[in-house]
Amino acid sequence: IPGKNDFPQIISRIAQQIPFAHKYVLKQFSPLTSKQQLIELASSAKQFLRNVSIKTLEGEEEVV
Repeated sequence: IPGKNDFPQIISRIAQQIPFAHKYVLKQFSPLTSKQQLIELASSAKQFLRNVSIKTLEGEEEVV
């Protein structure tokens, strides 16, 4: 959610709390969040999780 949970620190904390997750997907719910922002946020999660990807509004999924 733009302005609420689109900060790398928040995504890192979430990722640290779910080390058992098989896959973590960040989805673009608003055009206010760019694909590049999603990739940056996913990189924060990637520090703690193996399988991280993003999904855009168009439905495109990309592994980070």
